[in-house]
Amino acid sequence: MIFIAIPFFTYDGPAETDDPIGDPLGISLRTEEFTVSKNLLSSGADALERIMSSYKELTELAGHTNRVYKMLYVFDECAHERYQRIPMILGEEYSCISMKRKVTLNQQAHGQIIESNDDIIAENVPIITPNGDVIVESLSLKIIPTMHVLITGPNGCGKSSFFRIIRGLWPIYSGCLHQPNPSNFFLIPQRPYMCPGTLRDQIIYPHTIDQLHIDDNQLIEILNNVELQYIVQREGGLNIERDWKDILSGGEKQRLGLARIFYHKPKYALLDECTSAVSIDVEGKIYERLKQLGISLLTITHRPSLWAYHTHLLQFDGKGQWTFEILDTKNRLTLKDEKERLEFQLAIVPEMQRRLNELCQSFLFFDCKQLLQLYSLSNSKKIMYQSTLFILSVAIIQLNYACYITNCPIGGKRSLNINNILHAHQCPRCGLNGQCFGPSICCTHFGCRMGHPSDIHQCSTEDHSVIPCTIKSKTCSMLSNGRCAANGLCCNAESCHMDKTCSVSSNHFIDNVQDETQV
Repeated sequence: MIFIAIPFFTYDGPAETDDPIGDPLGISLRTEEFTVSKNLLSSGADALERIMSSYKELTELAGHTNRVYKMLYVFDECAHERYQRIPMILGEEYSCISMKRKVTLNQQAHGQIIESNDDIIAENVPIITPNGDVIVESLSLKIIPTMHVLITGPNGCGKSSFFRIIRGLWPIYSGCLHQPNPSNFFLIPQRPYMCPGTLRDQIIYPHTIDQLHIDDNQLIEILNNVELQYIVQREGGLNIERDWKDILSGGEKQRLGLARIFYHKPKYALLDECTSAVSIDVEGKIYERLKQLGISLLTITHRPSLWAYHTHLLQFDGKGQWTFEILDTKNRLTLKDEKERLEFQLAIVPEMQRRLNELCQSFLFFDCKQLLQLYSLSNSKKIMYQSTLFILSVAIIQLNYACYITNCPIGGKRSLNINNILHAHQCPRCGLNGQCFGPSICCTHFGCRMGHPSDIHQCSTEDHSVIPCTIKSKTCSMLSNGRCAANGLCCNAESCHMDKTCSVSSNHFIDNVQDETQV
């Protein structure tokens, strides 16, 4: 605006005016031209902004159009039994992908699909993805309505692909599949679709209000079955419209998806990790109520809490192999606990090795070279020595706590019956004619010091003996199992404390060994 205004207000040339008498300077004409120029500039800026905004909208429209075209193209190809995806040009680093393709993409699907009354029977049916990857070369099993099948396996092993095969979404290249009418299946994915509309529309999806065959009281009872009865009051009734995918939590959306099974009551419910955000107690109640309705549950899950609600196990190993067997829940839970316990024990082996190295450096009398060489053996031999390492580590840790006559627990060295004076011996000496009172405490008549490396080395020799040593000094009461170590100082095997009852005269190390060993 400033650049537009400058020429108008700083013009010093001859005046241009339509009214020489009333407006000799032409101010009115210049003001009119200024207003027109300003409006043209604002309109140009708005037009440029609309062009930039339209480009973004046109890009989004092009993306939507491309996806719709691909969808219609795939529908047309499937109608003519041509199951071939549009090829992609990949770089050399992705050339290994072509090695996974084991079937010709443009071949016809020669497998047979026979409609059965109730059972699902697969006879040598391969699981092959639309791009030709063979996940399972041959699958043969029979599922009847009284079965509840738990499906497990690593990611990408064919769990969800199995649902697509038995539902008829993917072609069958060979073998024979007996399947009920598609209306007998109902799939609940991990993230259920929340359609636009009312709360009632969410429960009866994919039915519309014209297809509704139950009243509102029955719909509320369905919400009770999935522990969502509070939503009706919270949101304002069954007729309220909301953006349900945004206002509901993950667990609420999953339970609302399960409510659709109670409404449609299919023979087979295909549940693809549809309770991953639901608490275990609510999950168990829903599964029990579904089984009471006579619905066969085919569940993909990694939760052990769901084992109790299924009768059979279909397990894929991710390498093209599979097993189908009766599910023994109690035995599998026991094995799972044992597996976790063994994994925990194996996880602490490196920590035990580190502690063993520290102890080997602290105790010079112990030769650890042969024990440490066990870790240089092959992996097959390491397993054989793990139990030995564990026992030796525990033994060394126990030796780390020296057992003196003053600190032996009941049942330890002090519990030994030592009646023969010949077996008693003096506790080790340390420092400058000092006396060991514990694994790291050395005392003389002048005082005590704790934690000195040389004292630890000298006092640790007591660990070799199974007979407790004797400390020839007066007992004191300031510490448990304490004895006078210096003038005014009472010590036990772990610490020292000031004690006025300990005098220099009572602290002399007397030679009466028999009196002390009989205490």
